[in-house]
Amino acid sequence: MAAKLQMIVEPLNSGELDIIDKSFNRQFVWLQSERSLADLYLRNRAAAILLAAIAVEQMDARVGGSMPKAGLVGVPTYPRANYFGIGADWDSDAAGSPVPFAAGTANWIHGGTAELGGAAGTNIRIGENGAHVIFGIGNLAPNTKPCKIETIEQVKDGATYPSIFPRPAWDNSEFSILEFDDVIFLKQGTTYRTRSRQRVACALADTVPFLVAISAINEPQLRIIDPTTLDLAANDLVAVG
Repeated sequence: MAAKLQMIVEPLNSGELDIIDKSFNRQFVWLQSERSLADLYLRNRAAAILLAAIAVEQMDARVGGSMPKAGLVGVPTYPRANYFGIGADWDSDAAGSPVPFAAGTANWIHGGTAELGGAAGTNIRIGENGAHVIFGIGNLAPNTKPCKIETIEQVKDGATYPSIFPRPAWDNSEFSILEFDDVIFLKQGTTYRTRSRQRVACALADTVPFLVAISAINEPQLRIIDPTTLDLAANDLVAVG
């Protein structure tokens, strides 16, 4: 996969592969009640391993699993919204207040948030202490809610992906997840942004999009318990692109 994507990586040793398998299964497979959700992550195990190899090369530190010791990389781990500069968690901004999606088009992941302080609709740029692989977009709100995002646009390194239409998957599956055909890697220096379209304004209680992804985060940045206190620029996780 690395050769196909023309990525520079650091090969992992057998001990690191064992760590990834154990941490990957604990977080993403064993605790899932439905086989279909577990299979989604298992299908993307190779991408998780490649993410780890990217992180080892990028951060000059070896793999430490989801609870790494000092000097190791936390991989695989869950993607928090603040790693992308858009709020304390997927359902809030930095102050913990819901952010509605305005009628028409609305920026979602972008540099114009309160955390990043850039202009609306600008890119984010991934820093040295974070890397991510995205393989879908989900919705944390119950699928009975009437207001839904209709389409989502993604732009990576200046290239616009075809817009995705998540509503059928969100409306008709228990887990409200749309899996991508191809994964998207975000590593140091990668720029990325997203925006959505909806016919009417959607309160965040009705639509809570999140990235179905796996992250690699350097150990010091994983110590923060309150995402609102994490200085993104100083910790070199993400900045305006």
